[in-house]
Amino acid sequence: MKIKKQVKIIQDVIEMVSGYFNLDVEVKISTGKMPYENDAETDIECEGFYSMVFNSHFLRYASESDIVRIAAHEMVHIKQYEVDGLDLTDEGLFFKGVEWTGDYWFSPWEIEARGYELAFLSHYLESEENKEVG
Repeated sequence: MKIKKQVKIIQDVIEMVSGYFNLDVEVKISTGKMPYENDAETDIECEGFYSMVFNSHFLRYASESDIVRIAAHEMVHIKQYEVDGLDLTDEGLFFKGVEWTGDYWFSPWEIEARGYELAFLSHYLESEENKEVG
């Protein structure tokens, strides 16, 4: 899949998830080299402005569904920064005002983001089918 199509998919997901959570954010999309276990990551530039970096290796082999799922996951993290007080700093890991000291993969923000992945994927695919029909 060409990078132009991948970026369009990511932009569509950003718009879809932003609309769902009523977010007023700006998200810069880029690619880069990352450890293979990271498909993407999101960084705060400043309040309301974020950068979403996708692993070049991930994008090389990703299907449309993979891209939608991962972009939605990262957008849920942006919602968490904006709405839920997600704060992942050197001072600690905080979500909804509570410090998290447990295993990262069982953190409430990761569980929530993984939970939304398939819901947004289904919504995206359904809306794409409706565009083709209409």
